[in-house]
Amino acid sequence: YVRQSKIVFGHYSFALEFAIMEQIPLSIIITDDLKKTYIHNKTKAISNYLDIKLINIDKIKFNFNYKNQLKYNKVKYDKYIDNFIKTKNSLDKFSWDIIREKLENNFNL
Repeated sequence: YVRQSKIVFGHYSFALEFAIMEQIPLSIIITDDLKKTYIHNKTKAISNYLDIKLINIDKIKFNFNYKNQLKYNKVKYDKYIDNFIKTKNSLDKFSWDIIREKLENNFNL
């Protein structure tokens, strides 16, 4: 459950977007193999947009201190949300909650 996390480790996936919406710090990871795929460019773009350093876990030292990753830029997170996840001034709800409510209200479910 992303909402209950103190930090989210990931690469190009929806888990990152859930972390951003919940204002949870991210550690964006890659591997040597991942660098050879299209996912690397997408992951790198998110990393650059949010100003989060990519961490290649194939090159990581044994004494990696993840606590350095516990900070995030709220302004960049909010801008990412507005530009890529939802439109500005839209309801602050997940789409499935909006659809469920519409169905319940319109069909007396």
